[in-house]
Amino acid sequence: MSEEEIIQRHTVKVNHGSGVVMQPSSGNFSYVFTAKHCIQESEGNDKPVLTADKITVRKLVAQGEVASDEVLVLERYYCNDKDVAILKVSTQSVGMINVCKNELELGEELYLWGFPGYAEEQEKTLADEIKSLALKVHRREQLFYEFRNESFGELQEIEGYSGGGIFRIRESEIYLAAIENRMADGEAHHQHIAGLPIKLFMNLLCENDLPSISAPHMHNIAAVKGKIFNFNSIDPTNLIKAKAKLGQIAQSYISKGITRPEEIINELKGSLQIPRRGKDELESEHLWVALLELITLKHLVDKSEERKLGILELNNLFESVRLIFINSKESWRRFTHYILYTDLSQLKKDGIALLVLIGAEDLPDEPVLDTRCFSHFQHNISSAIEEHPYLIDVVEKSPILTGEVKVVHLAKLHRKCFLDNEFELRDLDSNAAIAFLSDKYSNYIPKSELKNA
Repeated sequence: MSEEEIIQRHTVKVNHGSGVVMQPSSGNFSYVFTAKHCIQESEGNDKPVLTADKITVRKLVAQGEVASDEVLVLERYYCNDKDVAILKVSTQSVGMINVCKNELELGEELYLWGFPGYAEEQEKTLADEIKSLALKVHRREQLFYEFRNESFGELQEIEGYSGGGIFRIRESEIYLAAIENRMADGEAHHQHIAGLPIKLFMNLLCENDLPSISAPHMHNIAAVKGKIFNFNSIDPTNLIKAKAKLGQIAQSYISKGITRPEEIINELKGSLQIPRRGKDELESEHLWVALLELITLKHLVDKSEERKLGILELNNLFESVRLIFINSKESWRRFTHYILYTDLSQLKKDGIALLVLIGAEDLPDEPVLDTRCFSHFQHNISSAIEEHPYLIDVVEKSPILTGEVKVVHLAKLHRKCFLDNEFELRDLDSNAAIAFLSDKYSNYIPKSELKNA
């Protein structure tokens, strides 16, 4: 399914406005984020809000589906002093999209989707009514964003988009960044559009003690189990036995118990966060795939028994392997400065920094990156002076520059230890394959027993 199709599946019509379906951690119901004025009897902050049974929500129905396009509204929640509303609706099978928890960047391009009024008058079906506009961030305030409309749109052509989602697309991941609710000024001479930051909706959920929005893997790392060690081999059957055995090991740890990712972030953020990178990167599925792979590989290297992994055990793990996750498909060469910004003081002797990117493009020649890739950057850290002067010390004291800490590229590591050996692995039984992989990965991943709590 394309990014556009995913966004359309999440976009609904709310009365004569728009809304976005979001899925909370509970699977018993869904939410629709919208603008409060879309569910008021008439415009004006003092006008009564409609009861749930008087609110009409309609969704797009795929071609060939016999289901009704009507969505049952169970309850509505709204702010008294802000144009923010959330509808609790029957469960909608639309999948997951992320919420954008970082401040948007000035000039950043985003996309508004909704059901403008002019299309309602002209088109015959809901699928024909849904439209989109390209926007760019023009101004940022605590309670609203202002966007330049890169598509032509007079005031009468924007009406109906209210409550519609403003989406950010980064590296094929979709984030709901804001909810459109008005033109930036009444006359709309400059065609600027205003939107409500998603944090206002997250606050409303919290105020009403409602489940928050987060992906399934944030509640249980088991959600990513099917995606570990996922390689494009010449013949996938060559790796079946080895991957099945690795999957069994991962499942054993999951069954014993691995602390929830959202708790790991709360307790061990300092061992995961990369300075000057967005905090929402820590919720990326790719990071937790890498962590589950690391837990499995450490089992091979340490020859340890499966056990429960709480905060203490994971903290011990991070003392030997520091994950440096960057949510990008671009070349690793573009991120040497972020690697040097990372505080590695927690690493014990012989610990490594494991570089994780979501793409496997432009792999280095060897899993261990050459120290010379970083040494030139030590003399060019002026970019850190104005905003983050403390990073100067971090860079100058980085053990990467002296070679005390090796930076290991995870995708290249998998390529050298696993994927390039698919023909050897084909002829081994599962236990022999695991012993083979243990020997290969032990050349790069340090051995250290995970301590008991």
